Amino acid sequence: MKKFRNEQDLYDEVSQRLEENFHLTTDFVLFNRRNLCLVGEEHTTREAVDYVHEHIVPLIQENPPIWLLLREGLHAYRNPKEMLNLVPDHFYFVHLPRMMGIPANDAIQTITTKEIKDYIMQHSALNEEEIDAWYLTCSIVMNPPEAYEQVFQGVAKKLGRTKGYVEGLLPQTNRRDVHELLMTTWNQFGRKKLIEILEQHPQKRNILVSCGIAHLPAFSDKYQGIG
Repeated sequence: MKKFRNEQDLYDEVSQRLEENFHLTTDFVLFNRRNLCLVGEEHTTREAVDYVHEHIVPLIQENPPIWLLLREGLHAYRNPKEMLNLVPDHFYFVHLPRMMGIPANDAIQTITTKEIKDYIMQHSALNEEEIDAWYLTCSIVMNPPEAYEQVFQGVAKKLGRTKGYVEGLLPQTNRRDVHELLMTTWNQFGRKKLIEILEQHPQKRNILVSCGIAHLPAFSDKYQGIG
């Protein structure tokens, strides 16, 4: 795997692998006396990478010790080569902290964690398999088409079911009311995690948040209803 000398070197490697999409939401909001730089993206596209490279990296370079990066799914990929080939935008944000000398954390708690699953099952008629199947559809959005089959097979293996069985759960979990319930709960726990992370880093005044557009409500009430 190539070693990157600096952020520009990292950007040059990643940008050539990305396609334009033009779905990007950027904002600066105040949360608990911290400045949140929100970058809401459509996954696997280049707009978020270009925006951060052009507008945020120069700000970080002025004073790295006051910055913290929060990235959705920060630890989702263990294989750097696979990450670069399948989700180059994610590769950029995973490696950016090391290039800039700033700490990083996962911006969004995975909905399949026991705490969130238990909460959802207590407040709805959904079972664990249906929650996993819904998360599968979210995972598909976050992956390029060539990875869809791998995602389906992975969830089927986890559930101990066939790929066809998992696909059969999707009509129920894709209902609008179910989607809204799950997304709202997911972001509520995301807000809780944000508060915990900020408490752990009291000296970080500026927080770069990189996530899917649907998760912006976790970081600012002005985006309620998105998702």
